[in-house]
Amino acid sequence: MIENIFTQKVIPNQIKLQFLEEEKKPKNQKNPEKSEIENNNNFALSKLNEAFEQLLIQNNPSVLEIYRFIINHLGYINDIENKFKVKILQDARLVQNVELSSCALELISYFAQDSVDLTKIVLQSLDYNCIHSYFKSNSMTYNITHLLTVILKFSRYAPYVLKETDVYRNLSVMHEPINENKNTQLTFNLSLIKSAILSFPEYDNFQTILDDFCTYLIKLVSEDFIPDPCYKLFCECLVQCILRTNPIITSKCIEKMFISGAFDFIVNLWTQSDIDLNLNICLIIYVSCIYHPNLVATRNFYYYIDYRFNCEYSSNNENENGNKSEIENKIRKIQYFFIYSCAILIGKDLKMQIPVFNGQLNLVDKIYDLLLNGSFNLKIAAMQFFWRSCLVKHSKFIPTYIKSHNIAPILIELFGQTDGLLLIGSYDDVVELLNKAEEKGDMKENPIIQQILNQECYDIIYHLAVENENEQIRNAAQLVLDKVFVDDKES
Repeated sequence: MIENIFTQKVIPNQIKLQFLEEEKKPKNQKNPEKSEIENNNNFALSKLNEAFEQLLIQNNPSVLEIYRFIINHLGYINDIENKFKVKILQDARLVQNVELSSCALELISYFAQDSVDLTKIVLQSLDYNCIHSYFKSNSMTYNITHLLTVILKFSRYAPYVLKETDVYRNLSVMHEPINENKNTQLTFNLSLIKSAILSFPEYDNFQTILDDFCTYLIKLVSEDFIPDPCYKLFCECLVQCILRTNPIITSKCIEKMFISGAFDFIVNLWTQSDIDLNLNICLIIYVSCIYHPNLVATRNFYYYIDYRFNCEYSSNNENENGNKSEIENKIRKIQYFFIYSCAILIGKDLKMQIPVFNGQLNLVDKIYDLLLNGSFNLKIAAMQFFWRSCLVKHSKFIPTYIKSHNIAPILIELFGQTDGLLLIGSYDDVVELLNKAEEKGDMKENPIIQQILNQECYDIIYHLAVENENEQIRNAAQLVLDKVFVDDKES
C-alpha cells in the first residue's frame, strides 16, 4: 500500500527501507576466492590446513599473511579445530598488536555472525582500556581504524555487548586533533560512526546513542570542525542517524540543525561533481520538511530547488558512482525528494513561500512534465504536489496553472491506472480539498472539481467505488462520488 507522507510527522517506511537496504549491503563476511586451481576443494583444504598449522609457530614473521590467506578462503571452512581456536582467540585479545588482533578478530567474526555466546566470549575478553586509549590519543591510524571497525561490526550481536562499554560514547566525544592531522583524524572517526550506526540491529535499543551521534555531528558544524574532504562522509552519517532515530529525536535533531546553522551549511554543500553527496543533501532537506516545514520555509527554498532540479553530471562522476542507469536512478531520487519537499511546503499554506513560488514557473513546468512522462514514483510525487497545491489560500497561480494545463483529469486517470492505490495514497488531501470546497459552497467552482465533472472521470471513480476489491478504496471512491458527482447521480 502506498503511504500518505502528509498524515503524520514520520519518515515513510518505503524511504527508510530503500536507503537502509542500500547501506546495509556490505557484510563483514568474505566470499571465497576461486581461481582455476582452487576450484579443487581438496587442494584448497590442504593449503588451508598448512596455513592453520603455521599459525601455531611462535613469532612467525608471516603470521599476518597467513591470516589473510585464511580469511580470503573462509568459504571452504566448516569448522576449526580447537587447538587453532585457542591460538586465534589469544591473538584476537592482543589489541595492543593492532594488525594481528584485527586479522584474528576478522577470522573469528565469520563464525560469530549468528552466535551470541561466541560474540560475548570474544568481545568481553578485550582490553577496553587499551581500546579507549586509541580514541583519545589523537593519533588514529588506518590500522587502528580497521581494528575498531572489525570490533564494531563483529557480529549482529556485537552492539549489545559494546553498549555496555564506552566505545560508542568515545565516538561522540570531541577529541581535538593535531592541526596537520585534522582531516585524517575526523575521517577515521566519521567512518567509525558510520560503521557503528550500520551495525545496530534494533534501533529502539540504541536511540540514546544515535541521539549522541546526531548531537556530535551537528556540533562539528557549529565549531567549524569539518574540512572539505569530510563533507560527504559527514552527510552520510547524519542521514543514517536521522533514518534510524524515533520521531521525537529526529525532530529535535532537525531543530538543532537550524539553530546551529548546520542546515544552511549542509544545503550549501551541493556540488555538480558528486551525485551521492547531493542525494544525501536532498534526503536531509526532505526530512526537514516533514518535521519542521516552517523553518525550511524561511529559506526561500523554491529558488534553491529550481536551480538544482535537473542536474547533469560529468562522465567522471559516472565512472566513480556506477553506470549511466545508476546515475539516472539517483537523479530520479533527487527529483522525488525535491517534489515531495515542495508538496509539503505548499501544502502547509505558508504565506512567506507563496510570493517566491509564484515566480517559479520553470519548477512547476518540470513537475508537470514528470506527471506526464516521469517514472511511476515521480508521477506519484507530482500528483501529490498538485493535489496539495489546490489547498493554497494565498495564491491564484496554482489553480490557474491546474486549469490551463487540464491537470485534474490526469490525476483521476492515475487513480484508475493504479487500481485505486493512488487514491488511498492521496486520500487525506482529497478529503481536505472536498471539505474546504464544500464549506465555501463553491464545490463546482473549484478548478480541480470543474475539470473532473465529465463522463470519463465519473466512470473511473464509479468503477473504483463499485468493483474494487479493497474496501478502503471503495469507500474513498464513494466519497468522491457523493460529494462531487451528487447532482450527476440525481439526474
